[in-house]
Amino acid sequence: MKKISAFSLSEVLIAMAVIGIVAGLVIPNQISGARTKAYKTLYKSTFEQIQQGLTTAANVNKHPFVKVSNSVTLPNEAEFTLDRFMEHHYNAKEVTRNAPKDSLTEANVGKTYLMKNGAQVIFDEGSLTIMDATGCTNAHPCDAFIDVNGDKGPNSIVVCTEGTVDTDLSNTCAVTSDAIRDIFPVVIKMDHIYPKTNAADYVLNN
Repeated sequence: MKKISAFSLSEVLIAMAVIGIVAGLVIPNQISGARTKAYKTLYKSTFEQIQQGLTTAANVNKHPFVKVSNSVTLPNEAEFTLDRFMEHHYNAKEVTRNAPKDSLTEANVGKTYLMKNGAQVIFDEGSLTIMDATGCTNAHPCDAFIDVNGDKGPNSIVVCTEGTVDTDLSNTCAVTSDAIRDIFPVVIKMDHIYPKTNAADYVLNN
């Protein structure tokens, strides 16, 4: 009679336990890596989309990034408020930010716009005053934030894992993949957008 080889119950249980342990180690890292890649991709694509809109406004439509609340007659006789600018160039709508455990303070959240890719562009309260007075210029830049996943967590501003966060972009800063967060400070000066901190600059260029 032919003898049939088979695993014992204990061997099967041991194998399943080993597989469970390996999966427990590997899967969280894969999820974290996918989330990090998604954050970086959305940040870079939103940054580029804003830059394209600013360039178009300045070079094609001949109007700058303009006032918040008051309509202004521009060289092409178009009247733009911030709301109209965001809608016209990005198809973005103003929304109420409702982010739990938000690193942004109340003063940071002056106006929030939802982009088509799901990211939020948040204009600092102080920048709204600047826009109404002069518009966003090189002398009077406007502060904003790109939150790549909107109200969803972690709602944390990106920081350096090596070096210190600074608005001087030449200062040393590195951000490891596991430390990338979902909020990136930026600055708008007339027809260009720039990272505001060396941490945001590092993620944009790496």
